[in-house]
Amino acid sequence: MSEKQTYFRTLYEAVIGELESLGYMDSTLINYRRFYARLYSFMENYSINEYSPAVGEAFVSEYYPCDTHRRRIVLLMIRRLDDHLNGIPYSCHRTMKTPNIPPAFEGVINDYLEYCTEIGNKPGTINEKKRFCLIFLQFLSDIGCDNISELTVEIVAKSCLIYINKDGYAALRQFLRYLFEKGLIIKDLSTIVPHYKRRQIIPSVFTPEEIKKMESTINLDTSTGKRNLAIFLLVTRTGLRSGDIAELKLSSIDLISNHIDIIQQKTGAPLSVFMPDDVSFALKSHIENAGSRLSDGYVFHSVKAPYIRLTTGIIRHIVKECIVSAGIDVKGRKHGPHALRSSLASNLVSNGTSYDTVRKILGHTDPDVVKHYVKTDIERLRKYALDPPEPTDIFLDLLCGRRRV
Repeated sequence: MSEKQTYFRTLYEAVIGELESLGYMDSTLINYRRFYARLYSFMENYSINEYSPAVGEAFVSEYYPCDTHRRRIVLLMIRRLDDHLNGIPYSCHRTMKTPNIPPAFEGVINDYLEYCTEIGNKPGTINEKKRFCLIFLQFLSDIGCDNISELTVEIVAKSCLIYINKDGYAALRQFLRYLFEKGLIIKDLSTIVPHYKRRQIIPSVFTPEEIKKMESTINLDTSTGKRNLAIFLLVTRTGLRSGDIAELKLSSIDLISNHIDIIQQKTGAPLSVFMPDDVSFALKSHIENAGSRLSDGYVFHSVKAPYIRLTTGIIRHIVKECIVSAGIDVKGRKHGPHALRSSLASNLVSNGTSYDTVRKILGHTDPDVVKHYVKTDIERLRKYALDPPEPTDIFLDLLCGRRRV
């Protein structure tokens, strides 16, 4: 093995060793090794003797130029290599960088965030509003507008163009309305901020037969399999979100009454979930098998020391691995825990379960949010299809080619 090869292998094996110690699955580590081997071949082809972040960037630009799911995975693998090279500690996800507060607007933004707290906004919502508002305030600072009272229609209209994420429109609109109500600006400029509505997407769903096939791929002879089955059934039978599964505690589970009682991570609302017998049995089997690994009170951990708790990312990986192992065609469908949660809702609606019951099972507070799952029940919708009227007059002539538009 050449000196260059030994150097690069030492580098990437150190990264993989760290991931292994954190409980990453063997299949993930294999993917990392394959990727780093391709990266080394790239260095060989261009006679590059030493890896650097610039090399990783060049590799991604050449082989993964488009913004795809695969490119994002590759960027993560490159980032882990760069972090190790630069001595940056491991982090599961990089937090989005928040712009600095322009000094001229520090008092304004602090007062607004305090107001958001007073009206009951949650910390996550406040952080999101802060990020979008700071983008706007930084724009004002860049164009030389250091006095909030100098805002004009033209300035606000131009500022809308800086938002790549159009969710920022709502945050900007609320901020401008606050400024007007507090008398900081003389006109309500919130009315000129465009309203952006996300495109309604029909949920990705899987049939009960496909879900059974996924479930059958889990090897119950191993500790990993017992854990993964419990996770899989919690998703497909109870509809729990991956964040709630990752945070699930032993104290929240009653295996006698077959109930799970939690405070939902996403909404902060309480949720009581009834577990079917197969879920209860799988959960009990996992807990008994895990034993001392659950000493911290949480239910799901890696099966290797130091037995760290599972993240939502690893739970998503477990679900996707079940789908891939089952050979299910996922073309045009999302294939993570949320798709299986949608599948449960859609199947319940298809079987005649009331919207309100499905809403309560899923833990939604909005009574209308469940209704979009009925869009997937094509056979039921077909019953309500209306026959088009027979064409007449000008329209009939057009269809027959006797007239031109």
